[in-house]
Amino acid sequence: MIQNRIKMTLNSNAMKRVLILLAFLGTMLHAGAQVMVSGHVVDANDGLELMGCTVAEKDATNRVVGGMTTDMNGNFAFKVKNVNNKLVFTYMGYKTQEFPIGSQRKFNVKMVDNTMKVSEVVVKAHKKGPDGAFNIPQREVSMAMTTFKMDAMEGVSVASADDALQGRVAGLDIVMGGSPGSGSQMRIRGTTSITGNSQPLVVVNGVPYSGEIDESFDFGTANEEEYADLLSVNTEDIEEITVLKDAASTAMWGSKGANGVLLIKTKRGTRGKTRVSYTYKLSGATQPKGMKLLSGGDYTMMMKQAYFNRTLSGRDETYEQYDYDELRYEPDNQNYNNNTDWVDEVTRHGWTNDHYLTVSGGGERAAFRISGGYYDEKGTVMGERYKRFSTRSQLDYYVSDRMLFTSEFQFTYSDNDRNYDKLLDIAYKKMPNMAVYEEDADGNSTGRYLNMDINTDFNKEQRDLKNPVALGKLAKNDLKGYRLMPKMSLQYDFFDPAKHYLRYLGWVAIDLNNEREEKFLPAECVYNAADNYGSANVAETKTSGKLTVATEHGITYQSHFLNDDHNLQAQALMQLTTTTSHSQYVKKQGLPSSDITDATATGYISGTENGNSNDKTLGWMGRVHYSFKGRYIFDANLRVDGSTQFGPSNRYGFFPGVGGKWIISDEPWLNKYTGKVLTLLAFRPSWGIAGRQPGKNYLQYSLLTTNSTGYMDLSAVYPTRIRLDGLKWEKVTSLNLGFDMELWNGKVSVVYDWYKKRTDDLLFKDIDIPSSSGFATLTYKNVGRMDNDGWELTVNFNKVVEKGKFSLDINTNFASNKNMIRSLDPSVLNNFNNHSAFGNGAYYTRLQEGNSFGSIYGFRYKGVYSYSYDRYDQAVAEGKTCPVARDENGVPMTNFDGTVKPMYYYHSTTKYQFQGGDAIYEDINHDGSIDQYDVVYLGNCNPKMQGGFGFTLRYDRFSVNLFCNYRWGNKIVNMARMNAENMYNAYNQCTTVNWRWRKEGDVTDMPRAVYNQGYNWLASDRYVEDGSFLRVKYITFRYRFPSNWVKRIGMTNLSAYLTVNNLWCFTKYSGVDPEISICTDTAKDYYGIAVDNSMTPRAKEWTFGLSATF
Repeated sequence: MIQNRIKMTLNSNAMKRVLILLAFLGTMLHAGAQVMVSGHVVDANDGLELMGCTVAEKDATNRVVGGMTTDMNGNFAFKVKNVNNKLVFTYMGYKTQEFPIGSQRKFNVKMVDNTMKVSEVVVKAHKKGPDGAFNIPQREVSMAMTTFKMDAMEGVSVASADDALQGRVAGLDIVMGGSPGSGSQMRIRGTTSITGNSQPLVVVNGVPYSGEIDESFDFGTANEEEYADLLSVNTEDIEEITVLKDAASTAMWGSKGANGVLLIKTKRGTRGKTRVSYTYKLSGATQPKGMKLLSGGDYTMMMKQAYFNRTLSGRDETYEQYDYDELRYEPDNQNYNNNTDWVDEVTRHGWTNDHYLTVSGGGERAAFRISGGYYDEKGTVMGERYKRFSTRSQLDYYVSDRMLFTSEFQFTYSDNDRNYDKLLDIAYKKMPNMAVYEEDADGNSTGRYLNMDINTDFNKEQRDLKNPVALGKLAKNDLKGYRLMPKMSLQYDFFDPAKHYLRYLGWVAIDLNNEREEKFLPAECVYNAADNYGSANVAETKTSGKLTVATEHGITYQSHFLNDDHNLQAQALMQLTTTTSHSQYVKKQGLPSSDITDATATGYISGTENGNSNDKTLGWMGRVHYSFKGRYIFDANLRVDGSTQFGPSNRYGFFPGVGGKWIISDEPWLNKYTGKVLTLLAFRPSWGIAGRQPGKNYLQYSLLTTNSTGYMDLSAVYPTRIRLDGLKWEKVTSLNLGFDMELWNGKVSVVYDWYKKRTDDLLFKDIDIPSSSGFATLTYKNVGRMDNDGWELTVNFNKVVEKGKFSLDINTNFASNKNMIRSLDPSVLNNFNNHSAFGNGAYYTRLQEGNSFGSIYGFRYKGVYSYSYDRYDQAVAEGKTCPVARDENGVPMTNFDGTVKPMYYYHSTTKYQFQGGDAIYEDINHDGSIDQYDVVYLGNCNPKMQGGFGFTLRYDRFSVNLFCNYRWGNKIVNMARMNAENMYNAYNQCTTVNWRWRKEGDVTDMPRAVYNQGYNWLASDRYVEDGSFLRVKYITFRYRFPSNWVKRIGMTNLSAYLTVNNLWCFTKYSGVDPEISICTDTAKDYYGIAVDNSMTPRAKEWTFGLSATF
């Protein structure tokens, strides 16, 4: 019995444990089961069903784990993850409501309208100043930076962000190209490097663009499209652009920010109803007229004189020797019996179609934006066309109140049809007698393009000039590009930001950029194509690819002191970038047909190249921002970069930056006097160091190559460059002193900055060294120091006039920069300044300590000799000029025999005696010869001042926006005019040569025509012109239709606008367009000089557009 009781007790205890376990499991299963909930949502006031109301299931951490939106009848039904969670109901314009799930399965919710009627609401907002690190109030920004809002460009048709920025930001000098798809030359506070890339770094949503020019890039074949990196970003996707100018702000970007930084922030989606917007712009463009050229008759007369004038040097030649068929107007020679305007033949009216579509919206936890654009620009020169398709998507998803996941995706496809050769340059030179198409005996066109016959006795210079119309229509120079840029980022707050701010932000981005360039020259564009095998049906293909993977991880801390007078923010981050690039090139000639244009077809291989490179950079950055009482601000940052482009001793570069700000207007002792008039007066000092890498990897190693013959006819390897163990970072140190002032709460704002930038350890490449070293050049060397000093002033008037429906805004900015070379290694001076000849038509790069990089050097032009040397007495009697040597007092110099000493052009083995009709050059040292010792400083290509100004006028729904940009004090070498006035070759010339010297005794400033003889177009101030200009960049008229009318047709917004671009350009420059960039091709003699060589000018455009939102 006792045993039975014991058994019963054990069984009873076991039963209890089982029952407890089953009860616990039942509770867990009940809590974790996915049960169905449903309900109905209506308006509390009128009982109408609410469609699209968000019903979200949230857990204990406020993280959304499920949910849906109500249907058209206001109903919803879905399975919840956990009954311990809650349901949250949100709808735009209504109060948010929350209900615990528990055992409830049916939810009938009445949403209450949260709108309120108030008599007056006063809202005070503080602008935020995004500087790439902290989102701090604008008034606390201590560094030199300017933010430009892209909504100011509404209605203006631009292909890239640099065009929109031109003239808008003080200190940012932008020179645009005129061809479709061409890029720009941008300089922030001057040129900081001589042989390196001086373009600023472009950063899109925190990710540096990998499109900067690699130093291994072949500038010898470069074109303006190589600098068109910003074309990948559709301007309609950009919300704002912040320009970082001083080293204190750019130091956080380390070696990439030495030239300044452009921070691009793209538009993002906003929560609310889905919105669809569409914008269309139609533009028409007309190229401005250039030089007026000679007619066929004038050209013939000039060429006959050019040949005849050769006899002045004692040549035994007769006029009949130059009586070519091409220069005679004969009825049976219709091919050369014309007055062809070649410039008119290759130019046309350009058209641009710009489509842009966006879809944006979001709910309680997510916001999205998807955009797509198609841009099609047909240039004003035949054969030029740029097409681009771009799409961009962004998703912001709040996983919880403390976690944000963001994804971005950008894809860009571009197709740039370019000219095979410079059509405008050829059109200016082509003889007008010649027809475009071959003509029969009756002057009828045969439809075949005319090329000069190989058997002609006329000058081969015209024969070698290809038919520009044939080039524009038949030849191919196409560049296609694909760019893919995905990015994923995660933001996580370790605590509630309102209590303890400690935030992690990390992202991973990929930049995949592939390009394919195809060129083809058909036989129809080449003279004597049957025998000219090497020049007919030539195909070239170049493919290149670049893959950049970048990641950044950072922690940001913000203090929460009990005393609100103190505010401290700190950030530490790490950035890693890996770049891999490759390229392949093949050239074939003699393809079997003009219809086969690909270099992969059968043909003779005349050239191949391939290459690849890898680059890795690792950077760490720390930054601190501290403010006391909101008026004493201190900033400090330090960037450490590691690069594979240096040896072990200099692999890491350290780039510090500090800044401060004293808001004087917040001082009580001043505030009581200024009241509401002076709302901001601040002083901003800053200092920092940025750096630059050489741009070529593994310079610390010797480069070996093979030799098939080698030593004793055996193959061998040998070094081709010297290893550079001691190469150092090029460093840019900047000091900035700034002042900010605002009157009447921002109605008038003034920003002034003075700066001094110094570049030390300038990196120079390919420096000549003694051949005794066994090498021809030194790949890189740190060689000197260069300064850039200047000031900037920005004055804005925000609604300075406001009355009723009328308001007026005015914006102005001014900037001045002075560049100076302080010191250079003697090897560099010898390399650049030791010119072997001073021939016609050549401006040489010269580097001189104490002068600017971009200075122009040459002879001083003084007119034309009226008489030849043998008529000296007659010249004296008439008081006219004659080529005799004179001393510093102007007295003629004599030889030992008492005869007057003639003037010579002398250099090396060349000795030429000047004749009547030849150019007069100033003999600086009065030695009787024009040579290298007479070369002087002629001017500077850098502007003394540049900027822009404009206004926005609004009246009700109508607005007018006008903006002008300008450059002042810069010089340009007008090489187009030099080629059109030299009368040295067989090229067509400008009509100004009709006033040329023709006979002894003529008084004129235009030298004589003499074929391949004389030195009448040496580099001189004759062709150096003032490049100052004031351009009315655009004027936009915009009208916003009434909202009540727009809503009737299913829209929420509708605007129409008309814009006129480049309406006027006020300048003394005689060329077509004074907007000329400095040459960056180190292979050119005029590297570093602004040279106008008949480039495509900026066109006059008009744009009509419509913008609609649904």
